[in-house]
Amino acid sequence: MLSLAVIWTSARVQRGALLQHLPQLFPETGPRQGGTRVTILGENLGLQFRDIQMGVRVGKIPCMPVEEEYVSAERIVCLLNDATNYRVQEAHVEVCVKDCINDYRALSPRPFTFVTPYFNRIQPSQGPISGGTRITVEGSYLNAGSYVSVRFAQRPCFFKSSFHKLTLQKIDCPEIAMTAISIITLPSIHPSIHYPTRFIPSGVTGVCWCLSPALLGRRQGYTLDRPGSDHMLLRHYHVTSASLSDMPTGGGHIFKSGGTLLTVSGTNLATIQEPKIRAKYGQVESFHNCTVYNNSVMVCLAPSVADSELGFSESGTDPDEIGFYLDNVNALVVVNKTFSYYPDPVFEPLSPSGVLELKPTSPLILKV
Repeated sequence: MLSLAVIWTSARVQRGALLQHLPQLFPETGPRQGGTRVTILGENLGLQFRDIQMGVRVGKIPCMPVEEEYVSAERIVCLLNDATNYRVQEAHVEVCVKDCINDYRALSPRPFTFVTPYFNRIQPSQGPISGGTRITVEGSYLNAGSYVSVRFAQRPCFFKSSFHKLTLQKIDCPEIAMTAISIITLPSIHPSIHYPTRFIPSGVTGVCWCLSPALLGRRQGYTLDRPGSDHMLLRHYHVTSASLSDMPTGGGHIFKSGGTLLTVSGTNLATIQEPKIRAKYGQVESFHNCTVYNNSVMVCLAPSVADSELGFSESGTDPDEIGFYLDNVNALVVVNKTFSYYPDPVFEPLSPSGVLELKPTSPLILKV
């Protein structure tokens, strides 16, 4: 963390007195285009807001304190101005309390670093139009600045974890030169949504771009740290419509305890990240994971409904609902095709005593 020592003038602080505790400053990096909210924590940071109102800089770049977030003597939050034409990559934070002379001026022992965040790859490159896809955006310095948001077309995405836990490789390791973040697309991005034509190249039905508080260069194609800046195309992101065309009708017995292998056919299934099959019978609802083999085939294990308070017929019993959770494809939570559940097999005792003696090579017959 960056630290700085500040001496402010008041009846309680003697001129030239040294501070015993160094404040903290974060974040340590930010985009050149400004907008980063720099927070300084410590002691003797002025008695009143006007004491430090014009006294915070990063190198030669002013950082404008926010009065609503100022805590007397303890905290300064300031908005960093545009440093696009400032050629220095690193600069110390300077705080002056009233007069900017040595006794009332402090420099951070560690510099603030100006960086240029960018990203160069989105994985996966396609997903269902209903959203729910977990997307990884890869690049450099993606955790620079104080705020990051991501938009898909004109809809927000949600971070899988908090911004401060985003990491150098994937997620959860605080590094300055972060190279990947994970987001989850918002559900229900309807195909009829209007996209500005300048954002939609031929064959692309969706676009993803990033925001955060500073406008990045147009070559990067997204904005960072300054909401309201022009939104620009970053990377093409194809959206598809996942659907099911065929479900097993129970040609074999599907027992109430589940586990039977079911093959399901459909379209665009390869875009689904977390497919699950669901069954509801009476008050019992259960799920089981599915495995996608290709764009048109996935295999699921039948969910168990054995704990239902309702009975099962020897000739087969249809559950109340059969459906699928395919990320956020809500249209398939309940499907109009089903299969029948049967009572679990029960083996008859081998003999009244439970013991059966057999000669070698004699057949063993089990009755169900």
